[in-house]
Amino acid sequence: MNNYQTEIKFLSNKQQVRMRSFFIAEKIDTKSLEKTKQIFSKSPLMIPAGAEGAAAIFKYGSIVLMNVTPSEEKVFFNELKDFIVNQFENPKTEELLVEVKPDVQEYIHVDSIYIPELRIDYLLLISEVLSRNVVLDYYEAQIAKSFELIDPFAKGLKNTGYNVKIPDTRQLLRHIGTALLDQHNMVGRVEVLERPDLLWDNVTLERFFMRLMDEFEIKERHDVLERKLQLIGSTAETILNIIQTKRNLRLEWYIVVLIVIEILLFLCTLI
Repeated sequence: MNNYQTEIKFLSNKQQVRMRSFFIAEKIDTKSLEKTKQIFSKSPLMIPAGAEGAAAIFKYGSIVLMNVTPSEEKVFFNELKDFIVNQFENPKTEELLVEVKPDVQEYIHVDSIYIPELRIDYLLLISEVLSRNVVLDYYEAQIAKSFELIDPFAKGLKNTGYNVKIPDTRQLLRHIGTALLDQHNMVGRVEVLERPDLLWDNVTLERFFMRLMDEFEIKERHDVLERKLQLIGSTAETILNIIQTKRNLRLEWYIVVLIVIEILLFLCTLI
C-alpha cells in the first residue's frame, strides 16, 4: 500500500507545482529503479527529482516531473539512462500548472488544475492522467502517418474493388506493421482506460479522476485510435489478399503462356 503521508520537501512551502509529462521510451525498468532510489510511492512509482521536486515514473515509458527546473531535468534524465529501454529521439511532452485553492472543490481550467490542498495522492492521480494524455499524443501522431497512407487506398478500394493499385507496397505494409505494433503497445502495456491502483486506497478521488479523464478526452481519443487501428488492420488483411490474388493470377497466366508455347513447339515438330 502506498504511504501518502510521506513528507516531500516541496509540499511544505508551495502553493503551485509545475508538472511536465514526457513519453520518452518504449519501457522504463521501474523494478530496478525503485531499488536504487528513495520512494514516495510504488504505484505509480514516485521518487525525488531535482532539489525540491519529484517524479512519477511509469513502466511503459512515461515520466511526469513536478517542481523540477529545466537544468534539473537534464541531470535527472541522465541519471535514469541505465533504466530506459529504447529511448525515443523526439519524445512527446506536455505541461500544466497545479495550484492550491483552499476551501474549494477540485476543478480544471485551461492549462491549470486547482486542488484544495497539495497532497501526494492528488499529484499521483494527476500524473496518471497526464501520463496517459502524452502517450495518446504520441500514438495519435504515429497512427496519423499510417492512416494518411491507408485512407486513399481504402477509398480507392471502395471505388475500384480489387483492381485498385497498391502504392509502394513495402512502405504501406511497413506503416501497417508499425500501427499494429502501436495497438499492441497501447492496449497491452499502457492500459489507457484502466482504473489507477491508487484509487483503491482513495475512493473519494474517483470523481476527480473521472473529471480529469473527461477534460483530456482520454476515452474519446482512445476510441478514435481504436477505430483507426481496426481500419488499418482490416486494410492490411485486404492488401495481403489482393497481393496474393494478383500473384496467383500472374502465375496462372505464366502457366497458360507455357502451355501455348508447348503447343506451338509441338505443332512445329509436325510440320
